[in-house]
Amino acid sequence: MPDAAQAESWLSNQIEGNSRLLLNLAHGSPLLAVKLANEELREQRKGLMTALMGVANNQPVTELASALSKLPSSQLLGWLYDWISDLLKLQQCGNTASLVHVDFQKELQALAQRSSSQGLYGLMDQVIELRKFQSIPLNAQMLWEDLLISWQRQLKRV
Repeated sequence: MPDAAQAESWLSNQIEGNSRLLLNLAHGSPLLAVKLANEELREQRKGLMTALMGVANNQPVTELASALSKLPSSQLLGWLYDWISDLLKLQQCGNTASLVHVDFQKELQALAQRSSSQGLYGLMDQVIELRKFQSIPLNAQMLWEDLLISWQRQLKRV
């Protein structure tokens, strides 16, 4: 894997957009970052971020889950895992943490203060379990309702 500066330089010549963010989302893999530059994937990620922030702002879970249920779960679950990981990094390392979702740094900092580590680890376990079952057809609406309710609960614990 190339170093971050080299990968960012190469990527900026390949695509338009925020190459640093795409490299973070791709965990440093420039070829995966090129795939993530796809407009459809960016819209899917935006949908997930909207839902997570919506739950944090007390919007109805069922409506947010309905929107997410129409999107492919595998990529969204990966981004959700990274979101939770970012929150845990901020709780443990403070503002010096290296985040995947750098474009949501302020929101993540605020949410890290509202979240409990125990709740975040529980949510992370839940995401890991669901990622194991990706080959099994699950009810997407129920999957996202369950995850968003868990997200909502752990936010209220603090």
